[in-house]
Amino acid sequence: MTIEGMASVPFFCKFLHKWGTTVFMLALTMIGQVWIGLAGSNVTSALIGWCIACIGAGSACTMFFAMVGDTVDFGEWKSGIRANGLLTAMGASFCIQMGAGIGSFIAAKIMAAFGFSAAKAAQTTGTMNAISFTFIWVPVIIYAVSLILMVIYRKWEHHEPIVTEDLAERRAQLQSKNAN
Repeated sequence: MTIEGMASVPFFCKFLHKWGTTVFMLALTMIGQVWIGLAGSNVTSALIGWCIACIGAGSACTMFFAMVGDTVDFGEWKSGIRANGLLTAMGASFCIQMGAGIGSFIAAKIMAAFGFSAAKAAQTTGTMNAISFTFIWVPVIIYAVSLILMVIYRKWEHHEPIVTEDLAERRAQLQSKNAN
């Protein structure tokens, strides 16, 4: 379902633009995660929530890669330096690896605090609740924080046409200067 979510990005961006698509997909992911949490022992309902969450997560994660390009443009507009490699490496590679590490650390600490041990054949009720919390509710919290941070990006999306136009003018002037 994640791939279907990724494939839907161009369609949603036509109507909602980058910011709206990202906010919509983050909200969709949160709805799916909450759905899983409320499904209880109903496997069918949990799978529906899982599908919704995967579609939203795939799309939202795809949008962050699109926004790295915006960061490159903004950096060039502000400083005159187009740092594609650095910003892509930082925004895509480093941040993804750090996020995965921090996410795993948070989950491990929460479960350890409730006595989780992989060596145990059966876990306590508290440990099972901690597993559920780290699988369902921690992602909801993280997606909510991401959604709040998207408010900052909205300001950029309104400013993007100005940056794009200024960069095109600068490049045209540089090209005509180099041609002479």
